[in-house]
Amino acid sequence: MKLVIDTNVIIAALSSKSKYHWLIQWLIEGRYELCITEEIYLEYEEKLTEKYSIGIARSFLKALKELANVVSVNIRYNWQLIQAGPDDNKFADCCIAANALFLITNDKHFRILETVKFPKINVINLEDFEQYCNGGLTTRTINKEHYKIEVDSVGLTIFCKEYSSSGYPVNKEWLTKIDNNNSKLSDLILHLSEKLWVSDKIDLLYDIAQIIQSSFPMNMINWKATFCHVAYDKYIHYLKEIKDEKEETASYFDQILKGLKISADESNEKELFSNLEKDVESELKKRGII
Repeated sequence: MKLVIDTNVIIAALSSKSKYHWLIQWLIEGRYELCITEEIYLEYEEKLTEKYSIGIARSFLKALKELANVVSVNIRYNWQLIQAGPDDNKFADCCIAANALFLITNDKHFRILETVKFPKINVINLEDFEQYCNGGLTTRTINKEHYKIEVDSVGLTIFCKEYSSSGYPVNKEWLTKIDNNNSKLSDLILHLSEKLWVSDKIDLLYDIAQIIQSSFPMNMINWKATFCHVAYDKYIHYLKEIKDEKEETASYFDQILKGLKISADESNEKELFSNLEKDVESELKKRGII
């Protein structure tokens, strides 16, 4: 999740005694990407040294230079969207150039951006952003032909209309696991992919991932790695079906894997994963999950 954060928010959150310090802690933990320009960095430097001791200010500024999730953005066009506070335009321009999810600010000058239809910038204050991250701004029902998903601040409930009227509840504290590459996977998706009522409904798995990512964006799940594991398992299952000379209706992943033209005897694991990654990444991007 890419964010642009106004200087006043950084000032409010930097102190370890601040009720907003979680924002800085999440940055250090890598829970989001902070997008900045050189101009934004210089404003951070100027304002933080005015508000805090030299030691605290320098420590934070040094972290901005070293953290892998702090993204340096190059501005190619100045939109000049904020007339009342021209100095604030650098944050709007950065948000547009980085395609950031939110511009977090408590400054009223940014409210004008809510009236701009293009380019669209999602402006949110710090308290609403915290509520958003806790799922409080997202309570809705996704109703599809064969299943329904209800999501609220606690978690989600999956209803499969073909098998049962009772729901499959999942708390937002999803079970996760770490794979051999130290990637955090969604154990929920891996678990559901083996369920009879889900095995042939890959769209359901992507819908669930999409809902989790949009409703609880601080999950830190590596969706690409998760779905690559699902795809690889489907591939192995597909090979077993061929070996046993079974003919079944091709599932979503079966169709993809047939297109790879890699037989059981010819398959190269590295090449296989490369092809799977491309297809999975394409689907995840199409749905806005990554």
